[in-house]
Amino acid sequence: AQGLTNIEVRTGDVTEVLSQLASSRAEFDAIVMNPPRRGVSPTAREAIDAAEAERRLDAIDRERADYLSHHFDVDWADPLHYAMVINTAALGDEHCAQLIAGIARGAA
Repeated sequence: AQGLTNIEVRTGDVTEVLSQLASSRAEFDAIVMNPPRRGVSPTAREAIDAAEAERRLDAIDRERADYLSHHFDVDWADPLHYAMVINTAALGDEHCAQLIAGIARGAA
């Protein structure tokens, strides 16, 4: 990387490289592609958009965690701070929505 420090270069198909980065939860600051964006396949563009969305969500999560830790001295991931914790990965979105709606109806 010609005198630059704190840099890692990965080469290959952008879709595959982004998939590897996402699965390892690696953080990165830039994507340089040849050909430029117009010449990139729709699959690769979707992978880039998904990676950017994931990066933004991770940044928001870190900011919220830092805020709660700093101002309230709590761990935002501790389920004891919430009235209800549902594992959407295990139950599925539809089932979770039904659970929440049922609880909301009962609380009314």
